[in-house]
Amino acid sequence: MAHRAGYLEPAPAKVDDPMLRRMQAAEAIAKGLSGGDLDVRLVAVPYRDAQGRVTLPVVVDVDGARLITPGATGE
Repeated sequence: MAHRAGYLEPAPAKVDDPMLRRMQAAEAIAKGLSGGDLDVRLVAVPYRDAQGRVTLPVVVDVDGARLITPGATGE
């Protein structure tokens, strides 16, 4: 028999190329990420105001019922 004391996620590779990081981020956004038990939806819309300042409003919708485990609220 064989066993492991634990499973660790490997450390992410250091990426020094900013363009590569942008491409990887764009790919993750375009393809979407999946997995896990938490239902999350995200919308981010870049916006430029009348003075030319750029903002990025973000709306995150999380399934709150999954965040609360039975007994966590003291009921």
